[in-house]
Amino acid sequence: MGNIYQSHLKRMKKEKAIKILTQQSEKLKNIDLSDIRNWDVETKTYLSDFFGKESHQYNHFRMNLTDPRISVQKEKIILFLNDCCNIISNIGLYKPLTENWFSKLPNWIINLGLPALCFISFGTGILFTNNNNYELRKENSELKEKLSLISSDTITNNHKNLSNNPK
Repeated sequence: MGNIYQSHLKRMKKEKAIKILTQQSEKLKNIDLSDIRNWDVETKTYLSDFFGKESHQYNHFRMNLTDPRISVQKEKIILFLNDCCNIISNIGLYKPLTENWFSKLPNWIINLGLPALCFISFGTGILFTNNNNYELRKENSELKEKLSLISSDTITNNHKNLSNNPK
Protein backbone atom coordinates (compact mmCIF):
# COMPACT_ATOMS: atom_id res chain seq x y z
CA MET A 1 0.00 0.00 0.00
CA GLY A 2 2.83 2.39 0.86
CA ASN A 3 4.48 2.03 -2.54
CA ILE A 4 1.24 2.62 -4.41
CA TYR A 5 0.59 5.69 -2.28
CA GLN A 6 4.08 7.10 -2.90
CA SER A 7 3.95 6.48 -6.64
CA HIS A 8 0.58 8.23 -6.73
CA LEU A 9 2.10 11.26 -5.03
CA LYS A 10 4.94 11.40 -7.51
CA ARG A 11 2.48 11.76 -10.35
CA MET A 12 0.30 14.32 -8.60
CA LYS A 13 0.13 17.60 -10.42
CA LYS A 14 -0.17 21.10 -9.05
CA GLU A 15 -3.72 21.44 -10.32
CA LYS A 16 -4.79 18.29 -8.47
CA ALA A 17 -3.24 19.52 -5.22
CA ILE A 18 -4.95 22.91 -5.56
CA LYS A 19 -8.26 21.15 -6.25
CA ILE A 20 -7.87 19.02 -3.11
CA LEU A 21 -7.12 22.03 -0.89
CA THR A 22 -10.08 23.90 -2.41
CA GLN A 23 -12.31 20.91 -1.63
CA GLN A 24 -11.01 20.90 1.94
CA SER A 25 -11.94 24.60 2.23
CA GLU A 26 -15.43 23.86 0.95
CA LYS A 27 -15.82 20.94 3.35
CA LEU A 28 -14.83 23.17 6.26
CA LYS A 29 -17.56 25.68 5.45
CA ASN A 30 -20.27 23.05 5.91
CA ILE A 31 -18.70 20.64 8.40
CA ASP A 32 -20.33 19.42 11.60
CA LEU A 33 -18.37 19.75 14.82
CA SER A 34 -18.42 15.97 15.22
CA ASP A 35 -16.51 15.49 11.92
CA ILE A 36 -13.91 18.17 12.57
CA ARG A 37 -11.20 15.76 13.83
CA ASN A 38 -11.39 13.66 10.67
CA TRP A 39 -11.20 16.78 8.53
CA ASP A 40 -8.19 17.98 10.54
CA VAL A 41 -6.29 14.70 10.07
CA GLU A 42 -7.12 14.60 6.38
CA THR A 43 -6.00 18.20 5.83
CA LYS A 44 -2.76 17.71 7.77
CA THR A 45 -2.03 14.62 5.68
CA TYR A 46 -2.50 16.59 2.49
CA LEU A 47 -0.32 19.45 3.74
CA SER A 48 2.47 17.07 4.75
CA ASP A 49 2.35 15.43 1.31
CA PHE A 50 2.20 18.70 -0.60
CA PHE A 51 4.81 20.63 1.40
CA GLY A 52 6.70 18.06 3.50
CA LYS A 53 6.53 17.47 7.24
CA GLU A 54 9.32 19.95 7.92
CA SER A 55 7.64 22.75 5.98
CA HIS A 56 6.39 25.98 7.46
CA GLN A 57 2.93 25.33 6.03
CA TYR A 58 2.56 21.95 7.71
CA ASN A 59 3.91 23.17 11.04
CA HIS A 60 1.82 26.34 10.94
CA PHE A 61 -1.48 24.51 10.47
CA ARG A 62 -3.20 24.38 13.83
CA MET A 63 -6.87 24.63 14.37
CA ASN A 64 -8.85 25.58 17.38
CA LEU A 65 -12.41 25.09 16.31
CA THR A 66 -13.64 24.74 19.88
CA ASP A 67 -13.35 28.51 20.14
CA PRO A 68 -16.68 30.37 20.59
CA ARG A 69 -15.79 32.37 17.49
CA ILE A 70 -15.76 29.26 15.30
CA SER A 71 -16.80 31.12 12.14
CA VAL A 72 -13.80 33.47 12.52
CA GLN A 73 -11.50 30.47 12.97
CA LYS A 74 -12.96 28.77 9.91
CA GLU A 75 -12.38 31.89 7.83
CA LYS A 76 -8.73 32.07 8.97
CA ILE A 77 -8.20 28.43 8.06
CA ILE A 78 -9.84 28.91 4.65
CA LEU A 79 -7.58 31.91 4.00
CA PHE A 80 -4.58 29.81 5.05
CA LEU A 81 -5.59 27.01 2.65
CA ASN A 82 -6.02 29.59 -0.14
CA ASP A 83 -2.50 30.86 0.60
CA CYS A 84 -1.28 27.27 0.36
CA CYS A 85 -2.94 27.01 -3.07
CA ASN A 86 -1.09 30.16 -4.18
CA ILE A 87 2.22 28.73 -2.95
CA ILE A 88 1.61 25.50 -4.88
CA SER A 89 0.74 27.36 -8.08
CA ASN A 90 3.84 29.58 -7.78
CA ILE A 91 6.45 27.19 -6.38
CA GLY A 92 5.13 23.69 -6.94
CA LEU A 93 4.83 20.57 -4.81
CA TYR A 94 7.35 19.14 -2.39
CA LYS A 95 9.41 16.36 -3.89
CA PRO A 96 11.13 14.10 -1.38
CA LEU A 97 14.76 13.30 -2.09
CA THR A 98 15.20 10.00 -3.82
CA GLU A 99 17.90 7.84 -2.36
CA ASN A 100 20.27 5.79 -4.42
CA TRP A 101 23.17 3.55 -3.58
CA PHE A 102 25.66 6.43 -3.43
CA SER A 103 23.52 8.60 -1.17
CA LYS A 104 23.66 5.91 1.52
CA LEU A 105 27.47 5.82 1.54
CA PRO A 106 29.38 8.11 3.89
CA ASN A 107 31.27 10.93 2.16
CA TRP A 108 34.68 9.66 3.29
CA ILE A 109 34.14 6.37 1.44
CA ILE A 110 33.27 8.22 -1.76
CA ASN A 111 36.23 10.58 -1.32
CA LEU A 112 38.63 7.65 -0.89
CA GLY A 113 36.89 5.26 -3.26
CA LEU A 114 37.11 7.36 -6.42
CA PRO A 115 40.89 7.98 -6.23
CA ALA A 116 41.41 4.31 -5.29
CA LEU A 117 39.41 3.24 -8.34
CA CYS A 118 41.51 5.52 -10.56
CA PHE A 119 44.74 4.21 -9.00
CA ILE A 120 43.70 0.57 -9.47
CA SER A 121 42.63 1.24 -13.07
CA PHE A 122 45.90 3.01 -13.85
CA GLY A 123 47.92 0.23 -12.19
CA THR A 124 46.06 -2.47 -14.12
CA GLY A 125 46.70 -0.61 -17.37
CA ILE A 126 50.42 -0.37 -16.62
CA LEU A 127 50.55 -4.06 -15.67
CA PHE A 128 48.96 -5.17 -18.95
CA THR A 129 51.16 -2.77 -20.92
CA ASN A 130 54.29 -4.18 -19.27
CA ASN A 131 53.16 -7.73 -20.00
CA ASN A 132 52.56 -6.86 -23.66
CA ASN A 133 55.92 -5.07 -23.86
CA TYR A 134 57.67 -8.08 -22.36
CA GLU A 135 56.02 -10.42 -24.87
CA LEU A 136 56.90 -8.13 -27.77
CA ARG A 137 60.53 -7.80 -26.61
CA LYS A 138 60.80 -11.58 -26.30
CA GLU A 139 59.34 -12.12 -29.77
CA ASN A 140 61.59 -9.41 -31.19
CA SER A 141 64.74 -10.99 -29.72
CA GLU A 142 63.72 -14.42 -31.07
CA LEU A 143 63.27 -12.96 -34.56
CA LYS A 144 66.65 -11.22 -34.32
CA GLU A 145 68.30 -14.53 -33.41
CA LYS A 146 66.65 -16.25 -36.38
CA LEU A 147 67.76 -13.46 -38.68
CA SER A 148 71.31 -13.60 -37.43
CA LEU A 149 71.46 -17.35 -38.18
CA ILE A 150 70.33 -16.85 -41.78
CA SER A 151 73.02 -15.57 -44.13
CA SER A 152 72.38 -12.40 -46.07
CA ASP A 153 72.75 -14.19 -49.44
CA THR A 154 69.95 -16.60 -48.59
CA ILE A 155 67.62 -13.78 -47.72
CA THR A 156 68.19 -11.86 -50.95
CA ASN A 157 68.01 -14.92 -53.21
CA ASN A 158 64.87 -16.36 -51.67
CA HIS A 159 63.02 -13.06 -51.43
CA LYS A 160 64.20 -11.02 -54.37
CA ASN A 161 60.72 -11.06 -55.98
CA LEU A 162 59.18 -9.43 -52.90
CA SER A 163 60.64 -6.04 -53.64
CA ASN A 164 59.78 -6.16 -57.34
CA ASN A 165 56.11 -7.15 -57.05
CA PRO A 166 54.28 -5.13 -54.45
CA LYS A 167 50.86 -6.39 -53.50
